[in-house]
Amino acid sequence: MAGDTSSSCTYDMMTINVGGTTYVTSRDTLLKGETMLSKMFSGRFKIGKDPNGDPFIDRDGTHFRHILNYLRSGRCSLPQDVTILEELQIEADYYQISGLSYLIELELKKAMRMQYCKVLCSGDWIGQLNYLVDKGWEIYKFITETESKYRELDDYGKQLKNGIGWYDTQTQCILLKKPLPPIPL
Repeated sequence: MAGDTSSSCTYDMMTINVGGTTYVTSRDTLLKGETMLSKMFSGRFKIGKDPNGDPFIDRDGTHFRHILNYLRSGRCSLPQDVTILEELQIEADYYQISGLSYLIELELKKAMRMQYCKVLCSGDWIGQLNYLVDKGWEIYKFITETESKYRELDDYGKQLKNGIGWYDTQTQCILLKKPLPPIPL
């Protein structure tokens, strides 16, 4: 019968307040897996309430949508910003969601591999190099024209890094890297 909703599927919907940000989800989503959330909402523990009577979790609610999306589908779109990924890693660890924590760790490693820069040895390359070194980038490899491969940072490169101004006519470009904070394990 059209308009009859008596046979439609219903969810035990609930509103939760995470650090001042409210989220609406199903109880089933919160009970998925062996997580801190499943323990909190199992009924075995008393949970604090906000002024509206909704469950209150005293955590930063900024990234909680990623937590919910992962619980809903086992996947989620992760941000590319390393700082946000690190913040999300802290939340995933707090909520004891090991699958999400692992995905974030992989994304952090991927982001770490992308923190490289190449300076071509033409034009004002000394100026470029000095600017990048001043911004925290470190010289770690040279690519030479004759060898067409990486050459390890050697005494000449250390002199260049220290501003002595050595230049090898065989050097095509200099690769730099910017160190990132260590990945929590």
